[in-house]
Amino acid sequence: MYSGWIFGNAHQQYWTQVIYHNKTRFYNPLRQNYAHMKAVEDLVSPLCPSIPILSFVAFPIAGKLKISGTDRVGHAVDVVNKIEAIDKQVLSDADRDNIYDIISRANIMDKNTRKNIILK
Repeated sequence: MYSGWIFGNAHQQYWTQVIYHNKTRFYNPLRQNYAHMKAVEDLVSPLCPSIPILSFVAFPIAGKLKISGTDRVGHAVDVVNKIEAIDKQVLSDADRDNIYDIISRANIMDKNTRKNIILK
């Protein structure tokens, strides 16, 4: 979990975390989310090919966020508010339940398997 000040741009490969005078680079979470979104898209598109898949990045304990190039990054409460503000229904309840089941079945619960996939 990241705290302190977070600096970055949506298009940069790495962002910077600053806590006092210590700076640490970390991989841009928007890029990491892209891979996750593609995996969800691959699972869901056979059932709902036109469903929009949105990516948000929430920092629950960051002090200050200086992220440019996107409005999909924020403190956790701000991201929740942005998601709740999307009031357009795009799925029926049945499709929502089917998608939930598809994603749940694809979720890898075994820690060793998950670690091997992440390291690839």
